[in-house]
Amino acid sequence: MKIFMQILLCLLAAGLLPASSAPAGEKNTPSGAGQESVHAAHSALFGPSEFLARLPREQQENDAGVFFKSLLLPGWGQHSLQASRAKRNFIISELALWGTVAAFLRYSTWLEQEYKAFAAMHAGVRTDGYDDQFWVDIGNYDSVEQWNDAALSDRDIDALRDPDGDEAWRWDSVSNRLTFDNTRIASDRAFERAQFTIAAIIGNHIISGLHALWLKRKQRRDAAAQQARVDIRLLPTRQRGSRLSLVVHF
Repeated sequence: MKIFMQILLCLLAAGLLPASSAPAGEKNTPSGAGQESVHAAHSALFGPSEFLARLPREQQENDAGVFFKSLLLPGWGQHSLQASRAKRNFIISELALWGTVAAFLRYSTWLEQEYKAFAAMHAGVRTDGYDDQFWVDIGNYDSVEQWNDAALSDRDIDALRDPDGDEAWRWDSVSNRLTFDNTRIASDRAFERAQFTIAAIIGNHIISGLHALWLKRKQRRDAAAQQARVDIRLLPTRQRGSRLSLVVHF
């Protein structure tokens, strides 16, 4: 549509603005040849190929395209828009966040292995086969008998555990129980921080997508502002004179 409007304005300007008259006594060139020269000049100056060349390459991308690119992989949409600094920042932040997640998960797993092995050595339990609540319970009570006493005082019969069963435990000292519990809490905190970092990764993806969308629209506005101008040019013809060309870019 923009190309069509420019060509239409060129033709209107050529038709409305007459050529300069030739000096008296000199033969004029046939009107058809003059018109062909004008059209050729207009095509050379304002042809579709030149107009398309003026358009920024990033306008070939649609808004949804750049948004979902950066939503999927931060920095991808910025790369297609040739925003190298923004692309680099989003990629670095993405790698740093994933590295943080990996570090927290690795640390949490290492602490979990440590406190389970410690409990097996000092409380007489296995290192696997229990749910998370079991490890919380043995960190709060010195033995299964103490746990059962607390359950009876709360009249919670269903919470009772067999003193001779697989869920029985007896810490060899209070200090070892506290050491175990502190290690377990540290492991849980590391895991929670990994989860918070994953939430930050999701936020980084959303921010990158919105930034790519904003950048795309900003570049479109800037391109439109550059094209919103009027070009007035004098085009030579085969006659002795010239034609005034008026082209409005918008």
